[in-house]
Amino acid sequence: MRADRVRSLGGRLVVAGGLALLMLASGGGLIRAAAAAEPAAECACDCPEFFSSKREACRSQCANYGPLSSSCVIQRERSRGRSDAEIEAAIKDCSTDCAVLRSETRAICLDATYALVVACKASGPQGATDRQVACYLDYLVRELEEPMKSQFRQQSADQLAAMDQQGRDLFVGSMLDSLKAEGFSCRP
Repeated sequence: MRADRVRSLGGRLVVAGGLALLMLASGGGLIRAAAAAEPAAECACDCPEFFSSKREACRSQCANYGPLSSSCVIQRERSRGRSDAEIEAAIKDCSTDCAVLRSETRAICLDATYALVVACKASGPQGATDRQVACYLDYLVRELEEPMKSQFRQQSADQLAAMDQQGRDLFVGSMLDSLKAEGFSCRP
């Protein structure tokens, strides 16, 4: 994975919250794991690819298309003759709530909020379960030695517990989805 992609993946993680800052401070194990799991396909990480059959194969390499998806949707809708006001109204009508996004069917919303939809669905139909959280925390500290392992796991668990359900669903779902690329999964 190119260095600029790792930085953008790291930037996405830092934005996700304080827990990610701890991950990065602990050596960035998840970033190393994501970089090592790079798909073989060459990905352009652009709008034509976002709307192509390569989207799923390139998703992890393209930082889940997060910031790109809305821009691509705007370009697509303009090319279909919709005005900026119509596009803006349609996108503003899209929910960012996981409970809604898990059952969303409107293409404009599924595409414009792509990274959120992926994270929400990865956290499961009812949101991140205690089992998924525990599994993620076990993965997070797997290479640490005691007593740091227990301390870091407890700090991370406390941070996740302090999040509201929406934040926990997005964060844990995003992390679990990223781990799929290297063949790791957590049962709901």
